[in-house]
Amino acid sequence: MSMQEQPADFMEPRRLRELVRSGEQVAIVDVRSAEEFAAGHVEGAINIPADQIAAQANALPKDATIVTVCNLGGSRSCDAAERLRQLGYRDASPLRGGARGWLGGEPEVDNGDRRTPHP
Repeated sequence: MSMQEQPADFMEPRRLRELVRSGEQVAIVDVRSAEEFAAGHVEGAINIPADQIAAQANALPKDATIVTVCNLGGSRSCDAAERLRQLGYRDASPLRGGARGWLGGEPEVDNGDRRTPHP
């Protein structure tokens, strides 16, 4: 298996938080459906459903760290990160634990117009 075919390492929630706070250019791409995204998502994420990644990838900065997010950090986010790497986005990784993992380890989730503190 070549280096390009190797799956990317997962982005840890703590590391993503550090990158965002440092001001580094990070694009958080939630690859779930619009309905799932509307129910709650990682703060600052944009919604590009997994089946639209290739068609909408040009909206993403090539030089950013890209973190893909699905519900649990499974196949949708892993597949989306792999597809982005194939399209030339070298620094694309799925978020470990997905949106649910973020909620479990982060103090807030963005629910549209309000933020809900994690209990």
